[in-house]
Amino acid sequence: MVSHKLSETHRLRPQEERGQAIVLVVMVLIVLFGFAALVIDVGYAYYASRSLQASADAAALAAAQELPDMARAVAVAREYSASAGNKNVHIGVHDVTTTVTTKCVVSFGGCDPVNAVVVLERAPTKTFFAGLLGIDTFTIRARATAAMRGGKPKPAHIMLVIDRTGSMEAGCTAGGTKIACAKDGLRAFLNHMDPGYDKVGLVAFPPSSGTACSQPKTTNGWPTDYDIYPNGYNLVPLSNDYKTSASSPLVAGSALVSTVSCLKAGGTTVFTSAIDKARATLAANHDPEAQDVLIFFTDGEANYGACTDANNNGVCENNSTSPFHRANPCRSAVTSADAATGDGVWVYGIAYDTPGTGCLGWNNSSTSCNKQRGIQFTCAEVPAITANTAVSRIASDPDRMFFSSPNPGDLTAIFTRIALDLTGARLIPDDAT
Repeated sequence: MVSHKLSETHRLRPQEERGQAIVLVVMVLIVLFGFAALVIDVGYAYYASRSLQASADAAALAAAQELPDMARAVAVAREYSASAGNKNVHIGVHDVTTTVTTKCVVSFGGCDPVNAVVVLERAPTKTFFAGLLGIDTFTIRARATAAMRGGKPKPAHIMLVIDRTGSMEAGCTAGGTKIACAKDGLRAFLNHMDPGYDKVGLVAFPPSSGTACSQPKTTNGWPTDYDIYPNGYNLVPLSNDYKTSASSPLVAGSALVSTVSCLKAGGTTVFTSAIDKARATLAANHDPEAQDVLIFFTDGEANYGACTDANNNGVCENNSTSPFHRANPCRSAVTSADAATGDGVWVYGIAYDTPGTGCLGWNNSSTSCNKQRGIQFTCAEVPAITANTAVSRIASDPDRMFFSSPNPGDLTAIFTRIALDLTGARLIPDDAT
C-alpha cells in the first residue's frame, strides 16, 4: 500500500514541475517584452532626438550667416527650425518649441555686438509600449551653437583695391590719418583669413612707377603714372604667406603685410583701371575650386581717367582712344565691376567718409574740363553720379556687399564684417565663451 502511494506521488511530480516552468517562462517573457518595449521606445526617442538635433544645427548655421544683424538671425533661425510651419518640420516629431538667443564668443572675435547664435529645441515624444510601465512620453532636447566665422565652404582668391589718394592724409576719427585707419582695417581683415585656404593680393591707386612703397609720382600735385601705359599696378600678387596658419599672427616681412604697412598717400582718384587690374589678376589665377573676391574701397569720388592704351609714344593725352573711360570715371568703374560680377566674382564696395560731391570727368566740349595730362578733371559726369552711388553700384549685391560709413574709424569693423562673411559660419561647442 505504501509502495503504491509512493509510486503515485512520483507520477504527479513532473506535472507540478511543468506548471512551475510555465509560470517562470511567462514571467521571463513579460520581462523580455518590457525590455523590448523600452528598446523600441528609447530607440525611437533617439531617432527623434537626432532629427531634432539636425534641425537645430541647420537653424543655427543659417542664422549665424545673418549676424551681426540679431533680429534677422533670430528670424532665420526660427524659419529653419522644426517648429510647426517652418522649413525643418519632421513628420515624427510634433509640438516642437524653439528658443533662439545670441551671444558674444570672445575667443572667436568679431563681436559687434554678437558673433554667435544658440538654438534650443524641445519636443515630447509619445511612447508605443512604455506606457504599460507608466511612461507615456519622453521629452527630447537639441541644442546647437554656431559662430559667424570659421567655416570654409571653399577657398577664396581675394584682391584688395585700396584708395591711397591725397585725401587719405586727412584725419581719422579713430586717431591718426585715414590711411592709418585703412591699414588697421586691412590688418584686421588679414588676421581673420586662413592661409591654408585664402590667397590675398593688393592693388593700390594711384599707381607708382617706383617700389611698392613709393609715393605716387606727381607733377604740380597730381600723379603722372596714370598717364603712362601700362600703369604701375598690382603691387602684390595673390599670395598666402601673410600668415603661417589660421591662428598665427601676421608675418610682418611678407610682401602683402609689409606693403600694407608702408603705403603712402598722394595724388588723385581713378577707380576703373585699378578694378581692371584686380580683375585681370583674378582671371589669370582662376581656380574653379576657389571663390574669386574683389574688395574695393575709397574715400572720395573719381576725378580722373587713367590711360588704357598706348598713345602718343606711350603717353596718353586726355582725348585718348577711350573717351568713355576718361569722361565717365565712375560709370566706367561700375561697368568693370559689373563685368567682374558677371564672371562670378564677389565684389564688395566700401565708401567711407565719402563727400556728397559728384564724380568728375573729361569733356572735350569744355575748355575748363579739357586739361593737360596729370591734372584733375573739373566737370561733372553726365548724368551726375556721386561716389557713394558709384560704390553701391560697384558692389555685386548692394544690400549685402555695400558698406557706407561716414566715420573712417569704423573701417576695422567693416573689414572684420567682410572677413566673417567670407569665412562663413560653423558649429561650435555650446559652452564656448
